[in-house]
Amino acid sequence: RGGHAARPHEANDPIAASAQLINALYLHVPRATDSQDAVVVTIGQIVGGDIANVIPEQVELRGTLRTLDAEVRRRAVDHVRQIAQGIGISTGTEIVVEFNQSCASVRNDPLLSRLIREAAAAVVGAESVQEIPRPSMGSEDFAAYLSHVPGVMFRLGCASESAGSSSLHAPTFDVDEQAMAIGARIMARAVVQWSQPELARPTRTI
Repeated sequence: RGGHAARPHEANDPIAASAQLINALYLHVPRATDSQDAVVVTIGQIVGGDIANVIPEQVELRGTLRTLDAEVRRRAVDHVRQIAQGIGISTGTEIVVEFNQSCASVRNDPLLSRLIREAAAAVVGAESVQEIPRPSMGSEDFAAYLSHVPGVMFRLGCASESAGSSSLHAPTFDVDEQAMAIGARIMARAVVQWSQPELARPTRTI
C-alpha cells in the first residue's frame, strides 16, 4: 500500500521491504547452503516509484540464482520462497516470487574434454591451451545439448590488438573473427582423432 513519504505509517512500504529482502537473501541463502556447494544470488534490477516523496504501491526485483547442482538449486529456491514469505509477513506486504525456466549446469564429458584438449594442443600448441581450474557460475544453454548426448564445451580466445581485450558483456567487447578459423581447425582435428579406433567411445546413460 503506497502513501505519502511524510506519513510512512499509513503505508506498507515495498521499497523498505525490498531492502530487507535483498539483505536477507544475500545473507541467508549462502549461509543455508553447504560451504562446499557453490550458490550465487544476485539482484540486478530494482524498479519502483515515480517520484521522490511518494511511497509506491509496487516494486519489482529481478535477479539470478545460480548453483552447480540441481538439488542445491532446488533447496535454494525453497529457501528464497521462505525468506520472501517471512519478510512479507513482517512488513505487511505481499511478496510474489517467480522463477523462470533456467539452464542446467554444463557437465563436460571427461573423454571428450581430453579429446578437445589434445586437438587444441595440436593446432595452437600446448602452451596456448589453458585448463579452467574451477567451475564457472556463468550460465550457458549449451547444457541443453549435454542432457541428450555426451559433449564438451570449450572456450576460444578472441582478443587481439585489432579487436581489443575487453571483458565479456563490456560495452567495448569485440571479437577477432580470425579466431573462428582456429576453432574450426580444432574441431576438425578432434573429428580426425575421434575416428581413430584406439580412442574409446564415451558412454552415458540418459
